[in-house]
Amino acid sequence: MARERKPTDINGSRLLQTRGFNAQEEPQRFYMGACINFACGAVEALSARLDVKDAGLDEAWRKQQSAADLALFDRLWQVRIEDFHYGVLDAKSGHAWVNAAAGIPGVKFIEPPGTPPLEETNPDGGVVRGGVLVSIKKLYIDHENKQLAATEACRRFIALVEGLISSTSLPPRAKTP
Repeated sequence: MARERKPTDINGSRLLQTRGFNAQEEPQRFYMGACINFACGAVEALSARLDVKDAGLDEAWRKQQSAADLALFDRLWQVRIEDFHYGVLDAKSGHAWVNAAAGIPGVKFIEPPGTPPLEETNPDGGVVRGGVLVSIKKLYIDHENKQLAATEACRRFIALVEGLISSTSLPPRAKTP
């Protein structure tokens, strides 16, 4: 069981609260919006190519997905509508702990021998262990009564869209003159 410590300055603890490193929320919101819009645009292009109203409603594809994946797909589709049409990205800023020794290129930490590792739990439930932990800003969406990191949500959403596209039989493209 890890000891609980409060973040203080670098000299007083091995937990660091970052200010400059990855602390900009607005670019994270931009990239999340771009990710979701790109993936939804691919579904809309597929819909046009298949001449259907919404390829994301394909029953055969939806039957192959887990309930959790379909819930995420539908949730991010709604996030996209709110972002694109109303300029509201339904994501909350939070923090996540990362192992500084494994996650910050060019920074080296030397721990005294025998120092026990620290352990922290992130808002999405993931546990991070290491000799030096750093808190970074992250975006989270509420999904199924849990906090899901926006980066993970986008990764999963893109994988679902890729699966949808690969599951269809696209008609051959018309040759352009």
